[in-house]
Amino acid sequence: MKRKIYLALCIFGAFIAGAAAMNLFYLHIRPAHRDVMRVMFHMDQEFRASGATRDQNLYQGLVHRWNVVDSHPQGEINIFNDGAYKGEDSDFWFPFRIYILGKIGKGTSPRGQLITKGMDYGKLAFSLESIGASKEAEKFWIIAHKIINRKTMKETKEFVIKINGLEDTDNYKEVEEIMLKK
Repeated sequence: MKRKIYLALCIFGAFIAGAAAMNLFYLHIRPAHRDVMRVMFHMDQEFRASGATRDQNLYQGLVHRWNVVDSHPQGEINIFNDGAYKGEDSDFWFPFRIYILGKIGKGTSPRGQLITKGMDYGKLAFSLESIGASKEAEKFWIIAHKIINRKTMKETKEFVIKINGLEDTDNYKEVEEIMLKK
């Protein structure tokens, strides 16, 4: 019996030691992984910009081209910046926290995720209208309306504008400052 307990403890210890070793190895790889993701995003946006421009989708091409510029090291997209996430890069427990956050994120209802997607289309439409691109905005209002599923387009627009107004609250600005590490 003692031998079985000893064997089980050895196997468990080897498993823990292996997991710790992999995690320590990953501590050194995280910055390189982030850089590979930056380059992949940069290339994706470059090709999307070229394609959108060729297809005369000038607003979309502009957005993708802007993302190309922002995805350079020290650009505006913080997740790709060297040093922006130094704490996470050296945190042994980071993979475990991410695993738990992933599980929490999967608990979000499909309808909630769909509403968020519809809101994003609505916010894009609102932004396009604000720069005078009403024709382009209308396409995205239609998509937002179908996804959000309000009775009328007017209700959809009011809903999006109301939610969009939350971005001017002190709480939103405080979270924005933390997330963007200003």
